[in-house]
Amino acid sequence: MDKSKEIDLLDILKVVLDKRVFVIKVLIVFSCVGLFVALTSPKEFQASTILLPQSNKDGGLGGNLGGIASLAGINLGSSSGESLPISAYPLIIKSRPFRYKMLEAQLPFEGLDSTVSFKKYYLELQKPGVLDNVKKYTLGLPGLILNAIKGDKKEKLGLSHKEGRHVELATDSFWKDQLIRLTPDEKELMDKMTKQLIIVVNEEDGFVSLLGTMPSPEAAAELTRHAQKLLQQAVTDFKISKAKDQLDFIKQRYTEKSAEFNVIQEELAQFRDGNMNFASAVAKTKIDRLQSQHDLIFGVYSELAQQVETAEIKVKENTPVFSVLEPVSVPLQKHKPKRLYILVVWSFFGAMAGIFWVFLKSFIQTLKEKW
Repeated sequence: MDKSKEIDLLDILKVVLDKRVFVIKVLIVFSCVGLFVALTSPKEFQASTILLPQSNKDGGLGGNLGGIASLAGINLGSSSGESLPISAYPLIIKSRPFRYKMLEAQLPFEGLDSTVSFKKYYLELQKPGVLDNVKKYTLGLPGLILNAIKGDKKEKLGLSHKEGRHVELATDSFWKDQLIRLTPDEKELMDKMTKQLIIVVNEEDGFVSLLGTMPSPEAAAELTRHAQKLLQQAVTDFKISKAKDQLDFIKQRYTEKSAEFNVIQEELAQFRDGNMNFASAVAKTKIDRLQSQHDLIFGVYSELAQQVETAEIKVKENTPVFSVLEPVSVPLQKHKPKRLYILVVWSFFGAMAGIFWVFLKSFIQTLKEKW
């Protein structure tokens, strides 16, 4: 059994050695392609940051505020903050509102006097590289033809993709119900953003890593920093949304009752000033009635004022705190391309392709002879 295996291996080696010139040629061709890919691939730099989200439920800011509130006679009750585990953070990063806002991130690039948005850079300023043009007019040629046909049809129908295709999102919250309409270019850029902005969640240790990749080191750092701020804003909006809605509602009632209290207070004062020298029962009765209304409105007004303080404390209590374990810094070395790795991989596949073709040809020849 061992001898047969040894003979088979020797036969295989013999076949490869007999066709070694062909295998070497294929290896050289693949190596040249790999070298071309390695040299023409655009440079990419990657910046990162590590965040540690902290909850205010137990101790910390929430406990301190609760103690201060109890001294003032205010009962905070149970926390009204929404629960958002860090495992949900990737859903925020990949959400359309988040990526849509990230398209407007202002980024610095070498050779430009001012910052430009992510969208403007890739739509107007970036020049496609050699490898991009090769892909576009080889693998992407069928898609170009189809897009050209579709574009002609839409022009005949009077449709345009570049005007009036989207509704601006609210800037104060990520969670408002708004219709999002994207142009094809925006859709493509959002898909690109998904590849260039990556989030890694460590649920065991409770920290989150953000990785941003761009052609410029400064742009990569700014993209990551902008994503960090938007993520913190999105998480904060979600966690304090209920408490903030309650605060807004109570403030509105407080404003209404404050105006009503001012009116009854002024009416009572004027009536007293006008009837200081009169001791009629009618005047006394009206004063008592106005005083009762004044006291009733004042009681509601005072209660609402206390509820406003309570609601404001709850908003602060439910606001999440993010500790930055690793701040964003400008990368010093490029992240991609790894030219030596690309060359080795292409050379390996070249050798495998040459050997595979040799055996396939030998196998086909053997079948022909037996047939």
